[in-house]
Amino acid sequence: MPSAHAIKTWVNNFEETGSTVKKKGGSVKTVCTPQNIDAVRASFEQSPRRSAVRHSKKEGLSESIVRRILHLDLHFHPYKIQVVRKLEEGDAAKRLVFSQQMLDLINRNKEVLNNLIMSDEAHFRLTGLVNKQNC
Repeated sequence: MPSAHAIKTWVNNFEETGSTVKKKGGSVKTVCTPQNIDAVRASFEQSPRRSAVRHSKKEGLSESIVRRILHLDLHFHPYKIQVVRKLEEGDAAKRLVFSQQMLDLINRNKEVLNNLIMSDEAHFRLTGLVNKQNC
């Protein structure tokens, strides 16, 4: 049996909306409005190299709102400039020589691996792209 509170809620909803279905809650979007989305789009089209921080100051919006509009509404994604080093003819031979030297060193002294110091990792690709985030 429904409680008295539930029945009162149904009656109030029916009088206000014409339906007994529960009212949908949540806040009204006040910042990610179509006007703000258009303003951010126009701002980035005008100055695409300007940072999101500067765009947010120009538009009078918070930085997080500008980033949310860019990501969720405009489907823009940040990118990092990639450092590219072209592989030369002799690079493959140099890598082979280095790997042979390391194998020989390891075979002569197994403890050499405990004496190596490794710092942040970086990803090198055969295309020449280098992940510079950890450099």
